[in-house]
Amino acid sequence: RSLVGHLPGGPWPESPNLAYLFPILSPDQENPYGILIIGISPRLEYDENYHRFLGAISGQLASAITTAKAYETER
Repeated sequence: RSLVGHLPGGPWPESPNLAYLFPILSPDQENPYGILIIGISPRLEYDENYHRFLGAISGQLASAITTAKAYETER
């Protein structure tokens, strides 16, 4: 059932038992930069708000990568 075994749950004894994969989209959105794998908290219901929050994290990561690539190109 588990591909990775026990994952740390921080201060909680339960570890995530589900994960969600989000593409880290590049500006052209044809070829993503990569995939963000996020463990889902067993203490929270995975609902639309949770999904939007994790999508926002993926978007911020994509923005940071785009900024870093632009900076490197400029240098």
